[in-house]
Amino acid sequence: MSQMPNIYQCHTYSSHGVAFVKCSLGILNLGIDVIGKITPKASNGHEFILATIDYFTKWVEAQSYAVLTAAKVEKFIKENIICSQLTEGEWMRARYEEINLLDERRMKAMDNLKKYQQRMARAFSKEVRPRSIEVGDLVLREQRAPIHDPQGKFRPNWSGPYKVKAILLGSTVRLMDINRENLWGLVNMDQLKKYFV
Repeated sequence: MSQMPNIYQCHTYSSHGVAFVKCSLGILNLGIDVIGKITPKASNGHEFILATIDYFTKWVEAQSYAVLTAAKVEKFIKENIICSQLTEGEWMRARYEEINLLDERRMKAMDNLKKYQQRMARAFSKEVRPRSIEVGDLVLREQRAPIHDPQGKFRPNWSGPYKVKAILLGSTVRLMDINRENLWGLVNMDQLKKYFV
């Protein structure tokens, strides 16, 4: 039986009396955690749980113990982490295949996202009606209420009519008051609707 590559880094953490070890073994990234002393005891008398998780595959290995000693932890690590049924080459090949599978899943997710966005764009485009406002048209301007409007909900929603003096870059429109021929100002086209006499 062959061993995994022995290029590794381990960092130990502790929180609330629980030791936690995070190890990187080549591209293998895993954590080891001791949980216990558990009260009440399990039906078999065990009070400690020793668990490890491979952060890449999310694979979890766990065992319970009545008494946890350094020798039992060492045996657990050797059996569940270091030793493997695979040779080093097989292990590396299996990891490479997992990475390729992950890339395929990402590409499939990206394709599904693109298809979803296209469906949403089509659904939205069905509801959009183009605004055919041209120079010289009469329009109403939406009145956006200030925060403290004394008229409240009884305030008119539209003001005007105004005459379109010029259409500038994009959807910016210069309006003119039809009664006094004064320039009113610049307004975005999404705040306008055509006025029909």
